[in-house]
Amino acid sequence: MTKRPSQARWISVLCHARSVSHMLHSLRTMVSRGPRHTAERLFPVMAIEIPHFKFAYMALPKAGCSTIKRSLATVDPEFAQKAAEFPEFAADEDRDALVHNVYKTRRFWPATWAKYDHGWWRFCIVRDPVDRLLSCYADLVVKRRDLYKSRRLRRGLIDLPCDPDPDYFFQNIMAYSKAASTIRHHSASARWFLGPGLQDFDDIYPIERMSDCIEAISSRSGVPLQYRHENKSGRGLELADLKPSTRKVLRKFLANDYAVLSRWYDSPF
Repeated sequence: MTKRPSQARWISVLCHARSVSHMLHSLRTMVSRGPRHTAERLFPVMAIEIPHFKFAYMALPKAGCSTIKRSLATVDPEFAQKAAEFPEFAADEDRDALVHNVYKTRRFWPATWAKYDHGWWRFCIVRDPVDRLLSCYADLVVKRRDLYKSRRLRRGLIDLPCDPDPDYFFQNIMAYSKAASTIRHHSASARWFLGPGLQDFDDIYPIERMSDCIEAISSRSGVPLQYRHENKSGRGLELADLKPSTRKVLRKFLANDYAVLSRWYDSPF
């Protein structure tokens, strides 16, 4: 007999459905196949998994994820098999694009995270919210010029410049997040990727202790690793360089992240 879905399951379907048709399909699936199947369908694999060692890593964009992903690729005995699914990146010499496609950064879903409760090493890297956001501007806006890749901006559907100065960008951070998916992804709250309370991790490393995380991956896997920080944005921008009005916007924008990460970082506002 199929177990009756709980009220929480019904609410989860209603809250996370991508569209009305998706919601109806999910509800039908829940009734016909049970809540476990529906949870797996609505909340697919989200952690970066290394099943051989039972590693479960939740990546936070602009918080050392390139470095950790490259380290995991070195110890993962199944990496070559996973990489074969992305032949378009076979010629990627530094493997950045490859590792980011093999190990995709996904949003945190409690229903899926529960699968790692027993026997898995659950870990993540956190970073000062201001530093993370400044790095987002330096890397994506200045270095990679990602705003020029936004169709909405190129076509003039959203009236925003593609080369904003830091103050203009941060004062309009919400509008730029809507205009460019890469900005939205890299500036989204840490709670999106690590959960609301970060209480279900075995180890949480501030980015200043990145080498400790690499050492733990090495010791747990038995594979020697050498720490080498990747994807340095080379930013010279500091919070003090921004206008008071911009800092006021960032104080509000980052308030929740500083509340969640208060154990590691104090708000500078």
